[in-house]
Amino acid sequence: MLIGANLSADMKNQSMGLMRAVLKSANLERAVLRDADLSRVDLEFASLKNADLTNASLRGAALAGANLTGVTITGADFLAADLTSARLVAPIGLEAAKNFDKTQNVERLLRE
Repeated sequence: MLIGANLSADMKNQSMGLMRAVLKSANLERAVLRDADLSRVDLEFASLKNADLTNASLRGAALAGANLTGVTITGADFLAADLTSARLVAPIGLEAAKNFDKTQNVERLLRE
């Protein structure tokens, strides 16, 4: 469980460039990430099947190619998240997700 984890980019110390968590192709199936700060985290091609992202911040996160099948996203903030070719099938709480209309490449989202 990573409830309330802060994996966001370190915006204070930028002398070495943007420091952020890279979870590319990670298996996060059924992970509990409630209230986690995943802002700007690289989750490209990660599997988040059936993960709980309730109230998580995904602002600016790279979710291209990620598998979001059955994910719970109630209250999750998607402002500027990149959803290119992400698979979003049977999400729970999509109607209560924040800023989903302000994502990048939402038209390239796979829904089946």
